[in-house]
Amino acid sequence: MNANGQSSQGGKRKNKRFWKKEEEEALIDCLLELSCDQKWKGEGGFKNGYLNQLELMLNTKFPGCGIKAIPHIESKFKWFKDKYVIVSEMVNKTSGFQWDEKTSTIQCERQAYGDFCKTHPKAGGLWKTPFPYLSKLDDIFRVDRANGLASELPETLSITLKKRLFPLIMIVTMKIYLLLVHLLLLQIILNLNLLLLRE
Repeated sequence: MNANGQSSQGGKRKNKRFWKKEEEEALIDCLLELSCDQKWKGEGGFKNGYLNQLELMLNTKFPGCGIKAIPHIESKFKWFKDKYVIVSEMVNKTSGFQWDEKTSTIQCERQAYGDFCKTHPKAGGLWKTPFPYLSKLDDIFRVDRANGLASELPETLSITLKKRLFPLIMIVTMKIYLLLVHLLLLQIILNLNLLLLRE
């Protein structure tokens, strides 16, 4: 299995399908189209029925292709999503990894890639193998990234975001607390001044 996902991932052998490059590209384009349509995409991710809509769109583009919402599109979508998360983590959060726009490949030392795969099994198949869909997948999942990736992306990435946001939340909470204390002190001083004036 290569990084272009030439067959569906997971499921029983009978459900696997060889995806032609033009079919993969069409699926990505259809996902991008649905991601821009509020009828099919909300803050929490794609809405119910989107797989069937993708099946309709792909079978319109490729009559007689036999691509089904389940298991074909569902499996391929999961494969794209998993690889997208892995590549994003590599190039955005891991030291020693870079993204080559010209070749659409990850650039790093072989040892660094091997070490990464030990803790991220789904990263397999990406070494010196083009993954040409990163930019479009980033557009597809951008709304979900802004909203925490809670429903579209794996739990591990959501946990990472929570860890990053926690210190910020604590700082904001502390500032609000100090502001309330300051206002309370001002109120006390004001009341004391009023009492002194009355005397």
